[in-house]
Amino acid sequence: MALRGKDLRELETEELERRASELRRSIFNLRVRMGTKELEDTSKIGHEKRDLARLLTVLGERGRNGAVSVTPKTAPSKKTAAKAAKEKPAKRATKKPAKRSEKS
Repeated sequence: MALRGKDLRELETEELERRASELRRSIFNLRVRMGTKELEDTSKIGHEKRDLARLLTVLGERGRNGAVSVTPKTAPSKKTAAKAAKEKPAKRATKKPAKRSEKS
C-alpha cells in the first residue's frame, strides 16, 4: 500500500485518521506475528511504519496551517513532561582520592 504524499494531501482529514489507525493496528499485528515467528517477510513492518510516518506528516502539516491539531500517540502528556522537568538529576558517585603516605 505504497502511499505517496501527493495522494495523501488530496484525502479528507477523517480518512487520513482512519488510515493511521489501520496502520497502527497493522504494525502491531505484524510485530506480534514476528514475535511468534509467523512472519516471514519482516520488511513489511518497515514499509507500514514509513506509510504511517507519511500520513502523520500530512496530518501535521494540516495542523500547522490551523486546520487540525495532531499529536502522535507516543508524545508524553503535559503532566508527565512537567514532572520530568521538576525531577533533579541523579548524583554521580565520585571516588575519593587515595591517601598518600609521606616518605622522608
